[in-house]
Amino acid sequence: MKLLIRVLALAAIFATPAFAGNSQSKGNRLILATYWGDDKVALLDLGGESGHEEIWTIDVLKAVGCPKPYDVRSNKRGDEAFVSCSGGDMVAVIDIVAQQVKYTIKTGLSPRDLQLFDDDKKLIVANSGSDTVSIVDTLGRKKLYDVSVSSQPYGVAVTNDNKTALVTGWASGDLHFISLGDSSGVSLGKVDVGLLPYTVAIAGDPARAYVAANASHSVAAVDLASHTVSEQIRVGRNPWSLAASSDGKSLLVTNNRSNNLSLLKTGLAVSAVASSQAFIGAGAQLQPNGDSVNRAAKNASISMDGKTGVFTDLANNQVAVVDLASGEIKKVINVGKAPYGIEFVK
Repeated sequence: MKLLIRVLALAAIFATPAFAGNSQSKGNRLILATYWGDDKVALLDLGGESGHEEIWTIDVLKAVGCPKPYDVRSNKRGDEAFVSCSGGDMVAVIDIVAQQVKYTIKTGLSPRDLQLFDDDKKLIVANSGSDTVSIVDTLGRKKLYDVSVSSQPYGVAVTNDNKTALVTGWASGDLHFISLGDSSGVSLGKVDVGLLPYTVAIAGDPARAYVAANASHSVAAVDLASHTVSEQIRVGRNPWSLAASSDGKSLLVTNNRSNNLSLLKTGLAVSAVASSQAFIGAGAQLQPNGDSVNRAAKNASISMDGKTGVFTDLANNQVAVVDLASGEIKKVINVGKAPYGIEFVK
């Protein structure tokens, strides 16, 4: 009986016309996650029965030779996902509805963070092993060009006008600015943002870039016009990733080594963002031997309505669901080995 109910529920999700067009849950229920340790990508239903949240998993290594899937991004239609193969040199493109890899695109060595832009017609990929970023034509299914970035690019973002890319140099401690053309890109300079910067996100009004400086235990707020750091916001220990809300007014920061997350109100003046900080406890998981292991938040995403946050926990192989208003963990999902990238399906 339970199996029948499960089948009918999944059929309802995938049969709904809005699933393929805008996601059945309107970006508030279905999430994509990469299992770095298992070489898999999964689609999870946050509203699913406890212990049965996985709708499907794809072994991308077996399917197309995509080792160590890292970041994942869905398009606006909610029917395609782009996954960086960090143990290789390509991006895998997944048909979410058909539950299979459609094709791959060669980029550079050890691709890390991804970002779709220009109405999903283009994709930017940080290649940490090649010291480059790749600009990909998603409609033509091909790489357009590479731009050199030092050293070890990890995080990427693109301004709302699609003209400028922001790239973190993990080893150099810089945020790079790159002018994006049709067939080439040009460096516009860089700014020191702190030690070991991983992720960059654009949020606020006026828009600013925010960079998680992992070894500086801070988030740098960067003025996009002057290319200068406006504020260094102290957060928890070793911030890893940043997730901006769809309205740009909130930013969720995963503090990997302090067992918490920071929620920043980026819709405020930059001088007030630091004082708006609210800490959210990541909690702990009781192990079979009786030990309690603190969660180590890695990457995060915010639902389209801004009410729910999710984060991957490498310490316990879990995905945790957080009510952002109360700061309470509402659900914990056991998943595959080393869950890494995560995003709400739009």
